[in-house]
Amino acid sequence: MDFIRHIAGGPGNLEGHYLKGIQLGTEWVYENPLVQVLLVDDEVAIGALMLGMVVYVGGSVPPYPLAEACQDHYLSILCAQALKERRSLRTEWQPWAQ
Repeated sequence: MDFIRHIAGGPGNLEGHYLKGIQLGTEWVYENPLVQVLLVDDEVAIGALMLGMVVYVGGSVPPYPLAEACQDHYLSILCAQALKERRSLRTEWQPWAQ
């Protein structure tokens, strides 16, 4: 399947430069909730998290649970270590992610 990142802007396009969304094959797997705001990807992520927090405070599920964030950070640490050591590493589910 093709993984397509849709971006507005570019030569001859007057929309401005922003992420529209991401498509896997024919399915949209991510749509930017802050379209037409000139933000880089990290800023879009922070904005989407803030929008999710509004819903969470209203009684919904957390937008990015702490256990998931910890597991993602663990993976990030191991990726950096693998790159530094130039070798493959095996990850494990950590107690917080069980």
